[in-house]
Amino acid sequence: MRSFCAGLLGLFTLWALPGGAHASDVYRLTVGTVTAQELMPVKRDAGLYPSLPAAQAAVIKLAAQRAIFSFDFKLPESLCGREDVGIYMGVIYDQDRAFLNSELIGITADPEHVDIRKTGKARLYLLPKRLLKCGQANTIKIDVRSLVGKRLGPFGGDIRVGPWWELERPADLLQEYMLFFREIGLLILSVTFVLFGLFWKYSFNRRQMAFVSFAFWAGLMCVSLSGWLFSLIGYPALLYAVHAALVCTMLVELSRLIALYAERGIVTKLSHFWSGTLSFACFCVFFSYLPSVNMVQVYRFILLAFIMYAVGFLFYAHVHKYFRGKVAEGIFLWLVVIGVISDTLRIWGLHSGQNISAYLVAVSVVGLGLVLARELVGVFKTAADAQRIRYEKERFELLSDMAMQVAHDIRSPLAALDVALNDLSALPPDKRELASGAVGRIGEIARDLLENYKSPGGKSLPVGKAVSPQELKTLIEPILYEKRAQHSSKPGVVIEYTAQEVYAAVQPTELRRIVSNLVNNAVEAFESVGKVAVDLSRLDGKVLLKVSDNGKGIPAEILAKLGRRGETHGKAGGTGLGLYHARTSVESWGGMLNIDSKPGSGTAVTIELPAIEDVKFPKTVVLVDDDALVRMNWKTAAKGKGIALQAFSSPDAFLAIEPPVAKDTPIYLDSDLGDGVKGEDIAQSLKEKGYSNICLETGHSTEKFSHIPWLKVIGKEPPWQ
Repeated sequence: MRSFCAGLLGLFTLWALPGGAHASDVYRLTVGTVTAQELMPVKRDAGLYPSLPAAQAAVIKLAAQRAIFSFDFKLPESLCGREDVGIYMGVIYDQDRAFLNSELIGITADPEHVDIRKTGKARLYLLPKRLLKCGQANTIKIDVRSLVGKRLGPFGGDIRVGPWWELERPADLLQEYMLFFREIGLLILSVTFVLFGLFWKYSFNRRQMAFVSFAFWAGLMCVSLSGWLFSLIGYPALLYAVHAALVCTMLVELSRLIALYAERGIVTKLSHFWSGTLSFACFCVFFSYLPSVNMVQVYRFILLAFIMYAVGFLFYAHVHKYFRGKVAEGIFLWLVVIGVISDTLRIWGLHSGQNISAYLVAVSVVGLGLVLARELVGVFKTAADAQRIRYEKERFELLSDMAMQVAHDIRSPLAALDVALNDLSALPPDKRELASGAVGRIGEIARDLLENYKSPGGKSLPVGKAVSPQELKTLIEPILYEKRAQHSSKPGVVIEYTAQEVYAAVQPTELRRIVSNLVNNAVEAFESVGKVAVDLSRLDGKVLLKVSDNGKGIPAEILAKLGRRGETHGKAGGTGLGLYHARTSVESWGGMLNIDSKPGSGTAVTIELPAIEDVKFPKTVVLVDDDALVRMNWKTAAKGKGIALQAFSSPDAFLAIEPPVAKDTPIYLDSDLGDGVKGEDIAQSLKEKGYSNICLETGHSTEKFSHIPWLKVIGKEPPWQ
């Protein structure tokens, strides 16, 4: 925009410099009395009129097809004696012969022998010096024949005399105007071909395709309007039929576009292919039919029908509201409508003033080109976005495949570690518990990976994780014990933990993973010495879990990006998934995750969750699981809650106890109890014995047991943990 304004300023400066403007010898004639006589279809006596517009209007009112206009003028003294004096009388789209003092001085086409004009032409004639009378009245007579409707002229009252080279400017402008139509038409056609291909690949928006289709026919019409085809093909009648058919087809396309914007009519249901086929069929029908009839009569009725259609949609279908957000398209399309109305009024003889339709079409064509350029930029942006999304999808699928492979391959070494732990009786109890907990948590992570990226089609597809009420203090404590052991080789690192007994609905494994990652991130913020503080509290119905450090902090420009997929800071090989998954999980639990940091002052990550009231757990619970590590984990969790847990390695051991437990006692059964025994079969047997509170604890997905609707299914973690 600045460059454009600077260019205008430069042009103005050049014009304002001395010599940039000059005194013109062109004079605008003031025409007094005008004589007009109708020759066709009825020859009438000549009449006198006060001005050229009045004479023209009177002849049009008589429905004249051919008439003679004559008027007198005096040549300015400064032009007397010059050899190059000319007269300019506007642009003619019909035919005429001009006479000066009863002698022929120019002809656009002989009205007696030519039935068609190629293009508009400047009515510019040289006034021979031998015919001019200086200081006396000179008579101009014009024999005009109308080719289209009832238009005769136009004069428009703009008659000028002066040196030929200066009067050529309007003719040159008309030529430039025609060249402009040719170039812009070819440009529009080129852009529409590109957009057709791009829209077909990246978009099936009917309005976009309809707009480009309309632009295509408008581009063809512009090329035809320029008269360029007349220099290539020597059949004017054929080309005129082509032009008329193009105009009519363009109006059909514009009607279709208006209907699409109004979401009315059968065209809204047509596919792109059939819409284009219909437009081409319309062109063929118009082209074959128009030359065989009175082309002007059919053409003006087509224009009138289009105007009624467009105006009807404007007032009854409220098309204007569908152009909201598409202001440019709306303005340029309605300029075409107004231009058609102006042209129609002239053809029907209801308007004899200046022809504004050509100017409106010119403005519309320029605007159309700009809109198409904008659409082209938008499509390239869409294509770039589609490529980026495809890349991210492929990257995500690759990560998913890697996660599944890791989860699958890690199970064998985990099983070996589990067996080895049973023989480490020499280890102190706290070390043995730490090792067992670490192995158990790795197992949970592996099960989650397999569960979250498993689908029937073999595609990677994350699924949601069920949440349950948990007491967070004892849930988080083992993780911090593990973190202290993990970073024990760094004597300058201190991990502190203060907690209240609070409850929230979370997914236990995911929360432990989040806390583990946050503590690791905090430790990595230190050079060698630092403190990590984990604080768990309740405030105003919210559970606040805060992990803070006194490390080096995070710059503001990086802080704003953290929490997005792929964004990381200060970690070699970091994927940016830790904080992203943490934020996603916390928000899925109805909470939020906030990060506060200042360079040099440390970082604090706060997780805010809806608090729930204290959960009342049963006093006695039964667990049947053949995995000793699972039984030990449940016993530890039950002890912290004051729950009397009876754990059994087999169903037979449970059924053999005396006295048996109450029928409403919560009973948790492993789905795989060894030796081919299935937990769901034992659950059915216990149900038949009258037990009513039976639950399956398993690492499998809940969908596997959907055929047993009465059986509750949970994960391997204790429900009260």
